[in-house]
Amino acid sequence: TPEKSGLEGARIVDVTSVVDGDAPLSGTMKLSFRESITQPINVEVDGTYLANNIDAALEALDTIQQEGVSVSKIDLANGGHEKIFRIEFEGNGVGGNVEPLVIVPDYFHVIGSSADAFVLTDG
Repeated sequence: TPEKSGLEGARIVDVTSVVDGDAPLSGTMKLSFRESITQPINVEVDGTYLANNIDAALEALDTIQQEGVSVSKIDLANGGHEKIFRIEFEGNGVGGNVEPLVIVPDYFHVIGSSADAFVLTDG
């Protein structure tokens, strides 16, 4: 946003794009499972590293036992900038049909072109 508070008379403010294109993802988000909330998860890293970070953040929750979740990166057939993950719950404590993960809206601080996050469930 250009600064225009000190302008008097017939002044023009030109706003130009330095580089057109896609802005990379940056920022952090938190996930919640059974009302426990993860530490901030940095989304600026590559997909494989982000999958490991999501896995570690979820397993640090007291509502998920160690080795109770598996996070894997999904590659799209035609490429793309999206970061898509399959998160599966395993083991006696959380295996089977469980309530979905929640992206905590108050802690969703992700920016970039078309930045968004959502959870899809199979049931």
